[in-house]
Order: sequence, then C-alpha cells, then structure tokens
Amino acid sequence: MNKLHLSILGLNPEPASHEDEKKARQAHLPGQERLWHWPSDELTGGPLAAALRSRRMERMTTQSAPPRDENCLSDPETLLLARFAAMESEHGTAVFALQSDLSVDAELRAALAERSDIVAVSQVAPVHLQAGTDNAVLMGARFLNVESAEWAALQPDLNQWLQADGISLFSAVSGRHYLGFNAAALDRVGPTDLPPLGCALNRHVGVLLAGDELRPFRRWLTELQMWLYAHPVNAERAKAGVTLHGSRSPRPEINSLWVWGRSSWSGSLSAITKSPASPPAPVIANARPLIYTDSAVLAGALRSLHTADRLTEQSGNPVVVLSASSKPDWNELAACGIQASTVHVVWSEPLWCYLEGDVEGWHVALRALDDFVDEMQRSGCLSEQMTLDDGVQFIWNPARARWLSALLRLFGRSGADES
Repeated sequence: MNKLHLSILGLNPEPASHEDEKKARQAHLPGQERLWHWPSDELTGGPLAAALRSRRMERMTTQSAPPRDENCLSDPETLLLARFAAMESEHGTAVFALQSDLSVDAELRAALAERSDIVAVSQVAPVHLQAGTDNAVLMGARFLNVESAEWAALQPDLNQWLQADGISLFSAVSGRHYLGFNAAALDRVGPTDLPPLGCALNRHVGVLLAGDELRPFRRWLTELQMWLYAHPVNAERAKAGVTLHGSRSPRPEINSLWVWGRSSWSGSLSAITKSPASPPAPVIANARPLIYTDSAVLAGALRSLHTADRLTEQSGNPVVVLSASSKPDWNELAACGIQASTVHVVWSEPLWCYLEGDVEGWHVALRALDDFVDEMQRSGCLSEQMTLDDGVQFIWNPARARWLSALLRLFGRSGADES
C-alpha cells in the first residue's frame, strides 16, 4: 500500500475572508488584480471534497520562501520550482520544459539538432491581447481555443517570418511551443523575456511590458503583431465566428505571442536522446519516492538537477513521471510498477484554469483528480493515509494522523514531567 500526497495548485484559490482578499489585492501592483470574481460554490462529492470537509486546514510548516517578484505571486511554474526544487524565480524555465519534451519527442529532437546555432530557448504561446481604453488584457489558450489545423496553417508562415531575425519556432507533440534564438536574434530582441505566462493571464499587461530593458523586445513584438493581424488564419477566425446567446461574434484573433522563461542552450542533445521515454520500473519501495506531475517544467528540473524529494524525507532522487495530458491517468503509473512507499501527485491544471477564469475547466480538472484517486483506491494501491495541500501554503492532514500526533505530544510531555 502506498501513501498518497496530493499537491493541487488552485485547489482553494479564493481568500478565506474579506481581510485576506484585501491583503491579496495589496500584494499586486495597481492594475494587477484579477479582472473577474471567482464563484463561491464548493466542490460536490468525491475524495477531494470529503477530505476538505473532514479536515482542518493548517498552514504548512515546511515550505520554500515565496517568489521574490511581487508582481507575480501565482505563476504555476514559479511556485512549483520554489516549492519542490528550491529554485529562485529568476531561473530560466524553458530549458526544463524543453528537456521533458525532447526525452519523448523524436521529431522535436531532429528539428532542434538541425539548428546548431541556437544559444538560447524560450517558451512561447499564442495569445489574444484584448484592447481596452488605456491598456490590454491578456487572454490565453482556453480563451483562444486554437484548433490544430489552424496552428498547422500558421506555424510554417510564422517560422519563416521569425527566421529572418534568427529565431526558430518549434512545436512539440505535447502542444508546447518554443523559440530558439541565435546570437544575432538576442541582439535584436534584447537580453530578457517577458514575465512568466501565469503572471499575465487575465491581467492588464502594460506594466509587465514597461521598462527600458524590454524596449527592443517591445519593438520586435509590435512588428510581430502587425504581421499576425494580416495573416489568413486570423481572417478565417473572424469569418467563422461563434454564436453566443443568439448573437454572432468573430472568434478572437491570435494577435500576439507571449514569450517567457529564456534559458541558455548549449546545443548538446546527446544526454537527452539517450534518456528513456519512461521512468525505470519498478520503483524500489522505501528508497525512491515517485512524483507524478502535469508540469513539464517541474519534471525537467527534477530530472536535470537530481533534486531530492523535499516532502517525504527519503534518501535518493525521486522517480519523476510526467503526464501526457492535463488529466491524471492511473495507467501511466501502473505501467511503471508502483512499489514506492510514497506517491506524490503534483498538479497545476486547476490553477491554470483559475488564472484564465475557466470555471468549467477548473471543475473538470478537480473531477479528473477525484477519478484518479478513486481508481488508485480500487486498484488496492492506496492506503488511508492521504494528505492534501494547495501546493503553496495550506495543508489538509489526515484526521487520524493529527489526533495521533497530539497524543504523542501529550504523553511525551507527561513522561518528561515524571522523570
């Protein structure tokens, strides 16, 4: 039987009280608060809801320092690296996600190997900048809903346009996208990327694009937006439109890209190409914990840095399993021969949904985690010792463990008094 620890980002996103909400808003610069209100309805049914109802929420005592960037306290990638890899938010994250994709994507390896002049890589995502009176709000993938055929039509043209600046666009089978820069491209776009995507979703982005350091990037981005505006894919999106509440509206344009996580790139693929597509099996019980996550950045960081697990306090590096989708799949773990004493599920999809205001997606993500726990219980691979936390600061411990620790403290104190 395995102990299960669930770390679910976005599990309890709303402040518990009006005072907490006020503090949360004050933590951001003006104009950086969320532009919508999260519904107050609670989870209904399932192991997660039962755990939340039956346990007291406590502050975690073993957590990493929060990210230093006061403009962004909620980016999933930054939070995961700080918590599980003890890594500062200034570290480039693109290389970790790219390494995760390269380990299983032969076509991506071949495409990257053809560009030996690449010296840096970034993550990139198509976005929509929704213009306001004096600012623009960034809308992401869930709002755009870019179809695979649309991206297939846009990508080669976009790549040709980018290569004039020494930039190459790579798409992985996972759906993640990357930019590769040669030395001339870095001179063109400047020394830094934009802040992480999670810092910008559903927010006014003017303050995130400000500053002299980003001046060359802003010029390049303006040219890119003009090119995207005239592309046939956007014309087709406007023509197709969507019907909502009886009225027809054009589909939102792919009118910009968000580029973040720039990392140095050595160009060496030898170690990655020899990596197995799946972790070794079986996992030795009581020796190596198993981490199952939907974050390519976290998986790449743990595999690259051989970071010891920070929660189970067991020796040895953890075995890391990266999910092939945003929904946990018990079969992905069963194929590894689960024998680890602790299985730590680290999931970020609910927080990504929360950042985009995708209420339905948030519920779907939590129901998928419920189904995963149910399947683990039915398989007989889960004991009653399930711990739940929000990945950042709050934890819901098993009630039995909490009472047991209280009794141990009581008896320990009595024994000390008698002696």
